[in-house]
Amino acid sequence: MANVEAIKAYIVSSLDLLPPESLELLKEFVAFLRSRISEEEEPAPKGTAEEFARSPLFGLWADREDIGDSVEFAGKLRKQAERRRYG
Repeated sequence: MANVEAIKAYIVSSLDLLPPESLELLKEFVAFLRSRISEEEEPAPKGTAEEFARSPLFGLWADREDIGDSVEFAGKLRKQAERRRYG
């Protein structure tokens, strides 16, 4: 793959050469490309274990009696999501 910084510089420098009406189309194309990025490809949010423990999501399933092993349950949810995504 070509140098990413060179590609970015080329794209940015080319913006001034485009007619103003094409910028809206370019904006829509960028939105389309961004929508195709899967959650798996997006960088994971960074934080410490202590920060996560203070999150309102921490312990979200603590009172659920139907879940049992939360690691196993999360794995099942991931597999279901993959089946929906890939057919």
